[in-house]
Amino acid sequence: MREYREAIARTRLNPQSAVQMAVPFYPGDGSYEESVILEVSHPCDQFTLVIEFPRRYPVKPYPMAVDQNGNAISVAGPRFSFQPDKLANRFSFVVRRPLLQSKYSIRWQVPDI
Repeated sequence: MREYREAIARTRLNPQSAVQMAVPFYPGDGSYEESVILEVSHPCDQFTLVIEFPRRYPVKPYPMAVDQNGNAISVAGPRFSFQPDKLANRFSFVVRRPLLQSKYSIRWQVPDI
């Protein structure tokens, strides 16, 4: 749970008013996928969502964005940046001018260890 609190703390938003959700995600459909999700409820210029895993934890996270209607938003382009730091096993998802009521997440498959 510490990673999720750190993700909120590292945003450039007011964590009390702008972030509605940053929780682990267990879909229950057998996909064994987890995520950290941030929903934007107030306008902002930019935020950074950061997740850090233990060293040597074999994971390949990827960014994902969904608008308020549930439609996928392409994360390719100048508004988005996904930066892996493989040495620290830390991943950052930077979103510039996020859309209101949209959800931005970093998702990963749970590894077999």
